[in-house]
Amino acid sequence: MKNPVPATAAIALSKFRLSETSLIVAWMTEDAGLLRTTVRGALRPKSPFAGKVDLYHEARITFQLSARGDLHALREVELLHAFPAGSLPYAATLCAGYFTRWIELVTQPLEPAPALYSLLQRALEYLRDGKLQSGGVPHFERELARLLGIADPDQTANHLVALTQYAGRKPAGREALLRQIAHVPEK
Repeated sequence: MKNPVPATAAIALSKFRLSETSLIVAWMTEDAGLLRTTVRGALRPKSPFAGKVDLYHEARITFQLSARGDLHALREVELLHAFPAGSLPYAATLCAGYFTRWIELVTQPLEPAPALYSLLQRALEYLRDGKLQSGGVPHFERELARLLGIADPDQTANHLVALTQYAGRKPAGREALLRQIAHVPEK
């Protein structure tokens, strides 16, 4: 077996059941960009991955590249920052999902994108700190468009249009998310 890739910081974007005890987890990594891994045994009661591969958690991961496809094997996980979804307003969790869907839409597998990783990391930290304001979503979108090099400095209001054209679509639920945020008292 080949040696695993050196450890990298990663944020869990999405996860799906692979089998009775295993998951597929999509990550945004600092060094390898978008990555999908199998997490064998993740759902077993005494799994070393238990509580470490939850949505929007930030971790240091080690994985084994697949020689045959784009589904790689997760080897180790060290939790760096948990995303406390249960203790945050529902709108914060919706917002985290919206941000991660944008990252999945605009990032290529195994193409390093440290600036996009940093943007997502800052956005999730903002949400973990309980700061949820209506301007947070457009700010994330503007920054994403700027980092991708598709923002028109003269047309700052059109960042969402530019992102949608770049990605081919936009994540669903933006308007509902903004309505939810409007009902959360600001801290």
